[in-house]
Amino acid sequence: MVAAMDQLARLSPKSAQSSLFNIYQNTGESHELRCAAVFQLMKTNPSAQMLQRMAAFTEQDMSKQVNSAVKSAIESAAELKEPKLQELAENANAAKKMLSPKTFGLQYSKNYLSSYAMKEENLGYIKDIKTIGSEDSILPKGIQYSLKSVLGGLEMEKDRFSAMTASVSELLGLLENQFSTEESRRQEKNAKQSSNNNDSHSTKMIAQMFNIQREQAEQVEAQIFATIFGGNRLFAFDNHTVENIPRSEYLLILSMNNDRFTFIQATLFTQTQVYLQN
Repeated sequence: MVAAMDQLARLSPKSAQSSLFNIYQNTGESHELRCAAVFQLMKTNPSAQMLQRMAAFTEQDMSKQVNSAVKSAIESAAELKEPKLQELAENANAAKKMLSPKTFGLQYSKNYLSSYAMKEENLGYIKDIKTIGSEDSILPKGIQYSLKSVLGGLEMEKDRFSAMTASVSELLGLLENQFSTEESRRQEKNAKQSSNNNDSHSTKMIAQMFNIQREQAEQVEAQIFATIFGGNRLFAFDNHTVENIPRSEYLLILSMNNDRFTFIQATLFTQTQVYLQN
């Protein structure tokens, strides 16, 4: 919901600032929600006082994800060159020195703002890249990219792309299980069984001893939004969508070497060569 407040932040920034700032300061909220609030706050042209409060709070906040988002947003905003964003750049410069000196790696949430201005043509570009860090992977669980052109003070969005998933680790595991070969799955299963049989203190054995009921795995969900040929496209999928990908059809690789077609059977991912008789 917070990530979809773009229009409110643009059309009524003052009314959105209060709610977004309260969400950001609420340390009881998840880092995903707080980072999304930070991203939207940067679109409301926050005052120097508000940015200074956010910068000073990075010394107290225990969330590395949120602190990384705030620090990258303020530092990149301070370098903006687009004339329309000079007030934001000056406010960010006033708050920059109050940021925590800690360094946060790329696995944490980020907000990179950059701009390029061509004064002779009264034209400029604004690029905005956001990532929300994941707790179970070094890859981000959410990413958004947008490119806007500014012509005579009028902003026009040129490109936009965003992708988000509930769990990066579960999504990668689902894709690996779906597209791995039968042989590799069999070897992995045998290795796990052998490990469990040899280890009397395995998690499975401990769960059986204490009669622990395992929780059902949550459904894997993800979505991709992109601007394609001037139109907006949204692709949403879950584990059922991935599992329903046809695996029994044959894929034809368009390569002919010595009058030979190479087929790949999607079910087993094993190559079957078919020779053509002259």
